[in-house]
Amino acid sequence: MASTFTIDTKEIERYAAHLQGMKASTLHVAFRMMMNNMAFAVRKEVLEYIPRVMVVRNKRFLASTIRVDKARSGTDMALLYQQSRTRYGGLREQEFGGVLGRQASTLAARGKSKKKQMQKKARLIGKILSPDDIELRGEKSYSHRVHVFLMMLQRKTAFIGAYKGAFILPKSKGFKGGLMKLGKLAKRKQGTRVRADTKARKITTLQEFTKGKQTVRKTKWMRPSIDRYLRRADASLEWRKVMRLLLSRSRSFK
Repeated sequence: MASTFTIDTKEIERYAAHLQGMKASTLHVAFRMMMNNMAFAVRKEVLEYIPRVMVVRNKRFLASTIRVDKARSGTDMALLYQQSRTRYGGLREQEFGGVLGRQASTLAARGKSKKKQMQKKARLIGKILSPDDIELRGEKSYSHRVHVFLMMLQRKTAFIGAYKGAFILPKSKGFKGGLMKLGKLAKRKQGTRVRADTKARKITTLQEFTKGKQTVRKTKWMRPSIDRYLRRADASLEWRKVMRLLLSRSRSFK
């Protein structure tokens, strides 16, 4: 005896009707969601990878500069980038090559350690003294003005001890130009006469005024992070997650 069976296709029909009733933009929404998920996943890879190949002194600050602009309606593209800030830069140049777009700090500005953050007085913040701030009678040359300025900084009677802050020396005879500070006492030749209230000190450079001149060595961080993500990611699985989420949000499908 031949057996017979019936199939209830109501649920299938309801699902088909739901798919037909979905907006034509659904796939575009899914695509944008996919792009955004990928961008944030690559950002995570970037923040994990950069400390492995570079010295990162402040991970929280780095994270705040690596941003994602989401793909939105009318823009089917998610953008991962480093936000431009005056205090930080160089990642674009390290990825693609080029010159440093800001003035270069020295090890002295970081307490003689690459891992330390720049000292506050080495940041060109606030009013900073320079030779132009002094009044000088009988000025013979700008080099003469610089010499008198440095003598004043070291004079005990003027600052109750040698000046401890930073100061600017423009490019002049004997100086390349930059942000400086007074260092250790300089050795002087035997028989050299100096003022009783002045002890000559070495001049230490904190920042070199060479903006746009220092070549940045390439250290790729974006391309390797993208490659790491692509090796780990399952595109079909991510797509299914996105579609399930969209279907669950649809009120017409129960």
